[in-house]
Amino acid sequence: MNPTPDDASSRAGDDVSASTQALLDEITGSAAWLRLVWGSAPDSMALSDADGIVLMVNRAYCELYGFERDEVVGQTFALIFPPELRDWAIEGDRAVFAGAGPTSSYETWIRRKDSSERFVQSRAEVIVEHGRPRALLSIIRDITERKQTEEALREREERLQMALALAPVMVFTQDLELRYTWAQSSILGVPGAEEIVGKTDADLLPADEAESLRVLKRRVLEDGERIQSEIRLTTGGTGFDVNFVCAPLRDSKGTITGLIAAAVNVSDYRTLERQQRQFIAIAAHELRTPVTSILAFAQLLQRRDPLNQPLGSIIRQAVSLTRLIGDLADVSRLDTGQLVLRREPLDLVAVVRDVAEQFQPLSEAHPIHVVAPTQPLTGAWDRERLEQVIQNLLTNAIKYSPDGGEIRVVIDDLGTDARLAVRDEGMGIPPGLLTRLFEPFYRVESATRTIRGLGLGLHISRALVEAHGGRIQAASAGEGQGSTFIVTLPRQPTE
Repeated sequence: MNPTPDDASSRAGDDVSASTQALLDEITGSAAWLRLVWGSAPDSMALSDADGIVLMVNRAYCELYGFERDEVVGQTFALIFPPELRDWAIEGDRAVFAGAGPTSSYETWIRRKDSSERFVQSRAEVIVEHGRPRALLSIIRDITERKQTEEALREREERLQMALALAPVMVFTQDLELRYTWAQSSILGVPGAEEIVGKTDADLLPADEAESLRVLKRRVLEDGERIQSEIRLTTGGTGFDVNFVCAPLRDSKGTITGLIAAAVNVSDYRTLERQQRQFIAIAAHELRTPVTSILAFAQLLQRRDPLNQPLGSIIRQAVSLTRLIGDLADVSRLDTGQLVLRREPLDLVAVVRDVAEQFQPLSEAHPIHVVAPTQPLTGAWDRERLEQVIQNLLTNAIKYSPDGGEIRVVIDDLGTDARLAVRDEGMGIPPGLLTRLFEPFYRVESATRTIRGLGLGLHISRALVEAHGGRIQAASAGEGQGSTFIVTLPRQPTE
């Protein structure tokens, strides 16, 4: 009977399998194979007998522990453990040989020959022949760097958790549906993670507050913007003023997968600010009447005795107090949004020249030079407030130029905008402080001992310029190099 094609194919497969197995048996059973695997393995390996005496080690083992081969072979394997762990290691080895101990991996510290320590992961397997345990194969991997990384991450996590617990802050993440996926909060009265994870702002906040947050967060998710805002949130019947920062979360491909945000409770700070504004408003109101009366009576007496120097001093100080009270009142109006502009057609060149002419007698050491177009530069501005800005800038230039020097006021026509620059030759400003000059009550530290003032003039000037739709900037080459304040104003009101 002739064999079928399938039978022939099956026998050919059996022949190939048998020949392949024979080749594998020949290779794996050879001493060359054992030497190659043993010598080139990246993990440390050691062979020891039932008494824990080392029979054989590979090159990686010697490199890990810092011993020469002859220093290890013939010695107890416990040599590599710190003294306090050697008995534990020997007992474990005997238990494995007796079949009572596990052969699963474990992690521990080992000691090198130079007394330095490494953290390793070790696994021991018993080699059995004819039903009898003959030797123990130990495979050791150095995981010190991994252990150090894990420790560093753990310490960083502990510090982060401690910082979050101490600071009045809430940190959280949300997915693309704006559901909370993680949260950590130490703000008293704000729900914890277990109460908000899986929910949206609409589930937790009043409708108007939730909608405001939704609009901000959708911008983050759709445009990839980083947004910072201050918002008012109400939860559990309590309102919080919160400084809110939100940024997109991206995967390894750069795709936005959600957002991460931090919210800092600034309620106490805002309460103090409101109390401060209230105090300033009351103080300005209560001081205005007596100072106005002192100034009026002093001016009346001066008309009868024009050469009376003490009266002149009283008037100058009363005028200074009047200006200070006006600044305090303006700060209160600005903070409460009560500033109203009364716009009218004005020639900026004429306004600047008028103010400069009024200021020139105040200091002969500071000649004021106006550089302006020959034609009128008109715009719709509030004359009183515009004069106030120019007065503040000239006062600042005189005050911070104690050694004198020219003050140059340059006016430029920029088409739809007008630009005013006031330059002095005074003390100058360190570059790192330029952005802080317009903060309320801020003064450059180097000048606080010699120059009087509350630090309100530039803050008020910025608010007035921005109320006109313009902007104000400061520039300086550094200390001793003078300063320039640049005001840009749209000539017509903007939306």
